[in-house]
Amino acid sequence: MDWRDLAKTAVYTGDKQPDDSIWERVEGVDVEFIGAFLTAHLSLEKYITDYLSLRYPSLSWSDARLTFSQKIALIQNEPANPPYNEIYIRIKDFNNIRNKISHNLNYQLSDKDKEKFKDFYKKITNSNDLASHFDIESPADLICFFSLMASSYFASRISYYHSRKK
Repeated sequence: MDWRDLAKTAVYTGDKQPDDSIWERVEGVDVEFIGAFLTAHLSLEKYITDYLSLRYPSLSWSDARLTFSQKIALIQNEPANPPYNEIYIRIKDFNNIRNKISHNLNYQLSDKDKEKFKDFYKKITNSNDLASHFDIESPADLICFFSLMASSYFASRISYYHSRKK
């Protein structure tokens, strides 16, 4: 079975369609995009969760069962040096896209979404060799780049607090 077969479904329209049906078939779901995006989102959430538990070890993180949005709300005002000073805003944008994907099977990144990540890309890669490895016009490359930078950002913070634990 192909994974794309899982994405075949019909949705209730509430109105009769031309074929006298109340159902509309959902076609062309980009399961590769959804799967890759959700994997990147889950990975980033794991980094953030680990960072929070190391940064604030006396709190009961597993008992709190916080959502991704709640975790970001907790750390959004922490200082971040340039060019990472917008990382928390972009993480919120990243999560907003995840929410759109979860409510719209055929969601495509909007031009507005892409521009936010293009701006982040330009700030981070300002005259840097990284620029040659990513196509700024490719949504997949933009999301990949953001995911890589955000995960690396939190990995460095995790390493710092982990080393202080000893």
